[in-house]
Amino acid sequence: MKHERDFVTDEIIDLEVEGYDKGDFKYKPTTAGEENLWLSDYMKIGKDGKVYQDFSMLNKLKLNNLQSVPYNQVLIKKKINVDKEWKDLNIEERWSLLGKLSGAVFDKILVAVTSFDRGDSSVKKA
Repeated sequence: MKHERDFVTDEIIDLEVEGYDKGDFKYKPTTAGEENLWLSDYMKIGKDGKVYQDFSMLNKLKLNNLQSVPYNQVLIKKKINVDKEWKDLNIEERWSLLGKLSGAVFDKILVAVTSFDRGDSSVKKA
């Protein structure tokens, strides 16, 4: 179909993160509907009455769509003292683990997610 690519499917993609093998990170693309639902979570009204975006919350919401990461259960337990695989971690546990990454690695993951969601990145389906 002519405009089929305009829509997000439920297919998981291999995210291209600089310095990692394709497929080390798997991601469920963010839909416009999800981003719309998130507005109340990351749009805030400041003391001055102006609306601003809470980018840390937006990052957290987007990165929750990571379906797999190259970090195994042993490493996860070592870093956050939770004996689970990535797929079994809740959003707070996932964020706890991602929050312990170096800023450079965190930024690479976030750039890959944002680039894909903007349509800037070429990726393949997992």
